[in-house]
Order: sequence, then structure tokens, then C-alpha cells
Amino acid sequence: LPRLTQRDREAARAFEAWKAGMTGHPLVDANMRELMLTGFMSNRGRQNVASFLVHDLAIDWRAGADWFESCLLDYDTSSNWGNWCAAAALMGGRVNRFNIVKQSRDYDPEGAYLKTWLPELANVPAPQIFEPWKLSSAMLEAAKLEIDHSQGPVRAPSVFEPGGETSGGKAVYPAPLPTSGYAFDGGKSGGGKSGKKGKKEPQGGGRGYRVPSSMQGGGGI
Repeated sequence: LPRLTQRDREAARAFEAWKAGMTGHPLVDANMRELMLTGFMSNRGRQNVASFLVHDLAIDWRAGADWFESCLLDYDTSSNWGNWCAAAALMGGRVNRFNIVKQSRDYDPEGAYLKTWLPELANVPAPQIFEPWKLSSAMLEAAKLEIDHSQGPVRAPSVFEPGGETSGGKAVYPAPLPTSGYAFDGGKSGGGKSGKKGKKEPQGGGRGYRVPSSMQGGGGI
């Protein structure tokens, strides 16, 4: 069952992190920060962040639809709510769960889009930028980056210049939120049931499921 942010403290924190672009999953964060600052997000970005909220964070899709309604300049009621309903697999057919890391590898191989919206990761090269939680201590030092494992209150990113928020001269980026569902197998397969059920950890590569025609338009997802 989806988690309700009004009743589940952990879900509420995860939802706030998703809205602020502070989930620790770079593709999700870059898209959510673009939305917050511009009122726009690409069609592929909308599908990825919706899939992540519903299938990886297991949060009620209606919370995501409501947030999009608040932010999108091209908002359309029927497109937005209909496409979020489709993202939550409530229209029958195949579940469309996207693999966030593989999507980055396929469509932003140099990490240019990520670095545009995530200045904290400006010094992290591709492909390591897609999974910064895997950086070694030496690589973190070279990138002047600190991964924040505190799990404290979610703060909205307030500095969008190279370096971002700093701690002792280092940029700070959050550790990834734990995810649920089927784990992907490290970037070699598609999404969904290719991995092991119930493994809570940052997800690896793979492509998402096919995208239904109902999710191709604008006005929402």
C-alpha cells in the first residue's frame, strides 16, 4: 500500500526531500530543482520523478500530482492527474518503473544536466556522478564533496553556485534515501522484476518499462 505523508513521519520526510531535490538520487534531484526554479520539467524527467516517488519511495501518487499542480507553468488538470494515475499503475497494463541511474547513463552520459542543477556535484566526473554515494574517501576529497548522512530535517537548497552549501570548504550533498521494491541488477537490465524483491538500497542501472501513450503529452507528467 502507498504511504500517506499525513500519517507516516518517514514518508513525510521523504516527500519533503523529493520536493526540494534533496533525495540523494541525482537525476531526481536535478529535475525537481529545475521544476522548483523554473516551473518546467522535461517529459522524460516527469516520468522519472513520478516513478521514483510512487515505486521507489512508495508514496501516495496523489501527493506528487498535487505538488506538480502547484509548480508547473504548463499545468493542465486532466493531463496531470490522469498521467499521475497512469504512473501509479492504476489504469491497468504494465507497471512503469524507471531505473533512475540507467536513465542518467543513457540520456546524460557526461552528467552535464546534473551539474547544471546540482552544483554540489560540479567536481564529480561521469560516470561516478550518477551514484555519488559510492565514491571512495579519496574521490570525495578530490571532488571537495561531503555526503551528508545525518537524516535530519530536509533543507531546501539555497545556493545554486559552484560549491553549493559548504562544510569546511566542501560541497554537501545528501546521502540517498532508502528505496523499496525490486532492486535493479547494477545497470545491465531493464526495470521491475529483474532484481530481488524487498531490497532497500539505492538502485542501480537498467531501463524503465515502456511508457504508455497516455504519458506522452504535457500539462503534467
